[in-house]
Amino acid sequence: MSKIKSFFLTPLGRKRAFLLLTSIYIIGCLALFRSNFRYGDDQGRIAFGYIGWRTDGRYVSAILAPILNMSSYLTDISPVSQILALVFCAAGAILSSCAILKTHTLSLLDVISLIPVGLSPYFLGCLSYKFDSPYMGISVLFSCLAILYLEREPKVQLPITVLCLLISACTYQASLGIYPILVSAFLLHAFCDHRNSRELLHLFAKAVISFTAALILYVAALIVLGNNPFTQTEGLSQGSPFSRSLSNYQAYWKLIRSDIPSTWLFLACLNILIFYIIYVMALKEKRFLCFLLPLAYLFLTFIFAFGLYPFLASENIYSPRSMYGLGIFLSMVNLGITHHPEIRTYLKMPLRAVGSLATVLLSWSCVVFAASYGNALYEENYYMNTRLNALLDDLKDCEQLNSGKTITVQITGSIGYAPVLRNGSDQISRREGQAYSGLLRTSRADANLIQRLMIMEYLSNSDSIFTDFILYYYCDLPIQRNSDVDLTEKNLPVLIDNVYETIRGDDSNLLIELKSYDLDLRMD
Repeated sequence: MSKIKSFFLTPLGRKRAFLLLTSIYIIGCLALFRSNFRYGDDQGRIAFGYIGWRTDGRYVSAILAPILNMSSYLTDISPVSQILALVFCAAGAILSSCAILKTHTLSLLDVISLIPVGLSPYFLGCLSYKFDSPYMGISVLFSCLAILYLEREPKVQLPITVLCLLISACTYQASLGIYPILVSAFLLHAFCDHRNSRELLHLFAKAVISFTAALILYVAALIVLGNNPFTQTEGLSQGSPFSRSLSNYQAYWKLIRSDIPSTWLFLACLNILIFYIIYVMALKEKRFLCFLLPLAYLFLTFIFAFGLYPFLASENIYSPRSMYGLGIFLSMVNLGITHHPEIRTYLKMPLRAVGSLATVLLSWSCVVFAASYGNALYEENYYMNTRLNALLDDLKDCEQLNSGKTITVQITGSIGYAPVLRNGSDQISRREGQAYSGLLRTSRADANLIQRLMIMEYLSNSDSIFTDFILYYYCDLPIQRNSDVDLTEKNLPVLIDNVYETIRGDDSNLLIELKSYDLDLRMD
């Protein structure tokens, strides 16, 4: 037992802790790198090399992209871009943790508690992007760097903190909730270390002023209003802020319950409870405050785990990549258990031992999920390419495409998910009214996290511009889009019909009807 204790509590310097955490992140994402999945608008950037982040209010991303790619024409440099994102997250996690704990060393257990920062299931939605991911990592890094200057004099702290938060907001807005979480953790740990209350109030005021100044400056001077729901602010005039944010938080909670397996939720809730009990015990000399402060900390940090979207957005974004603040929240809870002021004797307390075990299991779950998700993307990519090749094999013999004219092509239907992801028991799904499918399991009202993470925009019936993008711009065919014409309304004769697709057409038009045997895996 003493050897296990020594192994997990052996102090590691910041450099060693950083290298260890980075290595864990990279190992967890090896399957994601292997998948080589063109995620979301990666499809367009690979084809045309455009930047296009200015309209999203992400000006720093637009400035840094040509520097990273050494050209204003962006090329696919993955997995280097994704590895950089992980490096930035690891650096931010280590530096901010050391600042919060007022230490230059972290134990192996502390490093394990920080795994959800970069490998939380929700942050995988950021890492999946070949082009966006490094700037999302920079956003996390600069939110974490801001906490390093909290105790500096105001003339240094204010401009540096505002600059860091502006860079964070101008690379990805979802990180705006990270700084309040870290400040809350810093103040709670400082209060447990018996720091002067007036001094802590002064630090809190500095943090609030810095954050507010950065937010006002960003909203007023940088954000460009558009159709992107990540940057909409017009909802501020719709209904009361309280009712709007309450409704959004309820929606977030429903998503968490449907996204996360019950075992993970149990471990997370167990750690939150243990965290609360430990800090009530640590603050027992403060009487009433011992119950109030840990509860206030948990409430505030959970509120900010979703950034400012619940307060600002008119049509709130619920995509996984907007919810990665939950990984920061959970890591700070885990760190509060593993690096409590009395951590060196924690194994004598069953409560902390249970919390540390739950921390290890939660972090391991993140690694397992990252590998599973990466392999799921690989299978989906393989299936998509198989279906694309089958479609091209059918199209190459079409007389219309060999006539020398440019043909109008429209795609309907969807290829669905890869069969290996949706193979399951039809009998169970019929009996329980659910669709069971290995990695993809969903009721008819909600979807699990892997399904939500896997953006089904290619060769599908989604409204995305990338639905048929690969056919138009990757396959060198004499075809074109014509949004003014709906070929489904024409009674076109059948040219080809097989298990994968039905192709209808005339001299100048081709309608491709894709077939899928999914049970019902898409969200309504």
